[in-house]
Amino acid sequence: MPLSSTLPTLRFSLLFLVSSSLVPAGASGAVVAGSWRALGPAGGSASVLASPARNPRVVYAGGSGLSKSVDGGATWSRADRGLDPQSAVSTLAIDPLHPSTLYAGQDKRLFKSMDGGATWQQTSLGSSPFLFDIRSLAIHPRFPATIFAATDAGLYLSSNGGASWRLLTKGLPPAPYLALAVAIDPTSPRRMFASILGQPSGLFSSFDGGFSWQHVPSDLLTIESLAIDPRSPKSLWAIAQNGLFRSTDDGRSWTRSLQTPIFDPFLALAFPATQKNLIYAGGLTGLFRSLDGGATWSSLSQSLPGKTGVHSVLASSATTLIVGVDSPPRDTGLYKSTDGGTSWTRSDRSLTNSYVTSLAVDAADSNTLWVASLARLFKSTDRGQNWSPIPLPPEIGDSPGSSAYRIVLSPVDPAAILLELLFGQTWRSRDGGQNWVMAGVTSVASTEVLKADPLKAATFWAGGYRGLGKSTDGGDTWTPQSLPAANAVIFDLAFSPSFPSTVYASGETFNPDLRALLLRSDDAGATWTAAQDGLPAAGIGPLAVDPQHLETVYTVTHLSAPNYSGDIYKTVNGGSTWSLVNNVFHDRIVQFLAAAPSGVLYAAVKTDNVYESDDGGLSWAPLGESPRPSFFTFLTADPRDPCRVYAGTLNRGLLAFTKKGTAVCP
Repeated sequence: MPLSSTLPTLRFSLLFLVSSSLVPAGASGAVVAGSWRALGPAGGSASVLASPARNPRVVYAGGSGLSKSVDGGATWSRADRGLDPQSAVSTLAIDPLHPSTLYAGQDKRLFKSMDGGATWQQTSLGSSPFLFDIRSLAIHPRFPATIFAATDAGLYLSSNGGASWRLLTKGLPPAPYLALAVAIDPTSPRRMFASILGQPSGLFSSFDGGFSWQHVPSDLLTIESLAIDPRSPKSLWAIAQNGLFRSTDDGRSWTRSLQTPIFDPFLALAFPATQKNLIYAGGLTGLFRSLDGGATWSSLSQSLPGKTGVHSVLASSATTLIVGVDSPPRDTGLYKSTDGGTSWTRSDRSLTNSYVTSLAVDAADSNTLWVASLARLFKSTDRGQNWSPIPLPPEIGDSPGSSAYRIVLSPVDPAAILLELLFGQTWRSRDGGQNWVMAGVTSVASTEVLKADPLKAATFWAGGYRGLGKSTDGGDTWTPQSLPAANAVIFDLAFSPSFPSTVYASGETFNPDLRALLLRSDDAGATWTAAQDGLPAAGIGPLAVDPQHLETVYTVTHLSAPNYSGDIYKTVNGGSTWSLVNNVFHDRIVQFLAAAPSGVLYAAVKTDNVYESDDGGLSWAPLGESPRPSFFTFLTADPRDPCRVYAGTLNRGLLAFTKKGTAVCP
């Protein structure tokens, strides 16, 4: 794949289930008036950066979605309408003569935009030749309707701007073969190179514009990426065999320019047009600069976040750089330098590709929101318009499994906060997040749910693959709870707002067979009884208790259950009996349920939208136009504002839906 400033790429695949239509059959047909807004926090993966050669103020950033800046990276807006929300943008190419024409590779499909990213359409609809990932794209510099695509199904050529494609075979290995990269000499486009895995494998060259190819014997057998320096076209660059290599004789011989660790290939190169022999290289070990055409290199990572991985590089001049940083778990986003990499500032305002893992709303003041995004914690006092990072002990970022955690506020005392890392280690604060101390490890494995007790500020609950745990000292110690089922997995917990000592727990048992599990306690967990008559045999997942009716509870099967269905079940007698209330989501995945204080019920449907029911689950309507998430990470109704709902996502940050057009929500 080309590694120029306009075509840096990163193989980046996410596996999601394919969604069907946006409004499921059986929905009411009505749409709840209002709109979704991405609140941030700013940041997120940007594995591809591209800019038109003659307009450096326009920048595209691809990762889990595509964003566009028209002010050199100062601010961003979404530019992915029509792209697949379930797949990352792994390749991006700009038409060199018509900069409003773009091509984006996502998983096994190629999309085209002719309006600068405002809208996208899939190319070769109905007859796409791409059976595997698209690894790189190369556009002819003089005849941009000619496009080459290196894919896992081979090297393809389109002569009509992506409308149709044909597999190239002359001089290449017999099909099927795999094409890893393709590059065109911008000064002499009949000169081309491709990296192939087949019989034989290695570098192939063409000197007739891709019509015929010849194998180039060399020591580099598996070349992951190719780039031609447009300022010095004789310099062919390759990433292979744990290093960055350069050839000046069309690939027949190579010199190692930069050593890279094993499994740490460099992912992006940038050749600033304004200064010959200046090269920037980014990879998993940071950012590097060469002033002598790659003979020697120096690191520029000192001012970037620690443990920095640089997955994309864009150099609009010798001194102006934008890099896509992936430095888990703390800092992932875009950084800009105007002094050649000596100093850096974040450059991702309004870029909301962040992965938000948890939200806590202050029960006393719902203007105050807390968000966990990977291992960073943010606080907003204006309902998400602005965010302030909350300093955390450095041990959190260095802890195993710290790349995902949950935050919980006590509804009794919002100053009492508990953080939980992926592997169950907890940290607590009793002064609203100013100071943190390490607490205990939850008594469950692979925590699925963490909630604060509605009655006691120091009491927290954790459910997971060892049942249910409880802490009464702010998370310092955890005690396994005795449940009337062996080998239980707890997926969700719900408390009755009208009678807080009543707790419902959902999950499954797995010895000897998988069986649904739904339990009820009326004494804050001291004793439990089974409450699952009428539920399907599969595991039970999301729960929601009607805030106005103690005995009314909703649930749906857990997404991992065999023969999963998104059917909504309801009890009006506290779990003594259950019945199917609606099968509107039968072929969908309902990830979360939430009940607002008003009694309105919400359901978050994977890769689709959040739906509302104001009649006890009998009918459902989507909340406005779909926000197009890859999938939801949580769902929360504002405890004080009946017009506002929050949803966390993997690739869109924190989303808020605000209703309008009714007497309650004008």
